[in-house]
Amino acid sequence: MLFRRTLRELIAESPEEAPTQIAEFPGESLGEIIPSDPQIQAIVQMESQFEAAMDDDEPIIIDIKPPPPIIRPQLPSGQPKKKYGWLFWLVLILAIGVGGFLLGQRFPIPFAPQPTPESSQTGEAALPKTPTATQKPAEQVVVEPTATTSPAREFNAPPVKPTIVPSSTPTLPPTDTLPPPTDTPIPTPTPIFKDDFNTGQNPAWDIPDNQLGELFWVSETVTVTGKVWMYVGSTEWTDYEVVIDANVTDSRERLDPNSPHIFALRVVDKNNFIAFQYNAWGAKWWIVENGEWTEVPNTYYDPDTGPVTIILTADGNKFSVNIRGEEGPNFITDKFPQGRVGLFIANSLSIDNFKVVGLP
Repeated sequence: MLFRRTLRELIAESPEEAPTQIAEFPGESLGEIIPSDPQIQAIVQMESQFEAAMDDDEPIIIDIKPPPPIIRPQLPSGQPKKKYGWLFWLVLILAIGVGGFLLGQRFPIPFAPQPTPESSQTGEAALPKTPTATQKPAEQVVVEPTATTSPAREFNAPPVKPTIVPSSTPTLPPTDTLPPPTDTPIPTPTPIFKDDFNTGQNPAWDIPDNQLGELFWVSETVTVTGKVWMYVGSTEWTDYEVVIDANVTDSRERLDPNSPHIFALRVVDKNNFIAFQYNAWGAKWWIVENGEWTEVPNTYYDPDTGPVTIILTADGNKFSVNIRGEEGPNFITDKFPQGRVGLFIANSLSIDNFKVVGLP
């Protein structure tokens, strides 16, 4: 049946809208469980009338009235429609808190620096108070905060007079006199060769054979009969100073080439060296090259004879002499940059001390 199928479908589709009260109709066609809803009951009544009309095969006019409106209970005003509304507000509050924390980490807000003891002294505590006529200015003492104390506070303390302890050490008056400067000792250069002739012939001397004389030692000095050449040192010597204590006496030897009383510097061999000649006839410099004697211009002078100290210097390309503390003539040449030391002596010359000192 059309109405029965529609009724069943209506009940099956919307069971929650059916009232809890039901009505039971006896009979074959309406013996079903029908909810006591006014609309459903009206439909059932219409279906019964339709069936009756169909059985009588007579037309029937059915007065169909609109069903009464469905009145549904209303919820009281102010009552929340959803029972989970509090959860929405909780999630909203948590989202605002997390967002504020993240923004604070990304854009930190600068805070005002805490006052330090130094800054507190420059503030109100550092301002002097004006004393009155009957009140002395109180001393302000600032206690700096420690790990267990509170921040710096200010309090007034009575002034403390310093205690003067007499010193046992007398105070000396100032003086403008400076202590005298101390003499700095100058280190004495170490000789690279030295001989005082006290023990006879030193084996370091090179004395060629077959000469026109003979050396002998008398009273810790060396002298000669005739004429003798003697050499000492290395041909690798460059800059040095030769110091000789000698006794120069009168003789008939003149200032001539191959004449004795020669003090030779930078000797390469017997035919190449720089020579200073000094005897009773005067003194001057020579350059001996390949056996040729060449007098150095403007170097002749006439020092006194007798016991003297002679200092000869070969420093770079400069050659100089000092006798009895007086500077003699000097000259410059690029010849013979290195060589040993030589002496050409005769019986009118004796030598007491001899040494060679290297120059820096």
